[in-house]
Amino acid sequence: MSAPIAYGIDYGTTNSSIAVAYSHGVEVLELDSSAPLPSALPSISYLHRDGLLLAGAEAVEQFAITGDQRTMCHRCSLVNRV
Repeated sequence: MSAPIAYGIDYGTTNSSIAVAYSHGVEVLELDSSAPLPSALPSISYLHRDGLLLAGAEAVEQFAITGDQRTMCHRCSLVNRV
């Protein structure tokens, strides 16, 4: 296999994809083998103050569990007030 020439990330409104360009063509990467469309990942990221970082379907699932625990940014202890 030849060396990659470039990488492309499509961070779309609904789904995201990543592709690799080679001299002989382009390969769209598989991001989630268990998904109905393995080359697309839901464009959702989940960042929790405890350090949990998730993307795609896992982010959706975790938000469904903990979304009611969210804190408004202006009240969050992580915000530096000057």
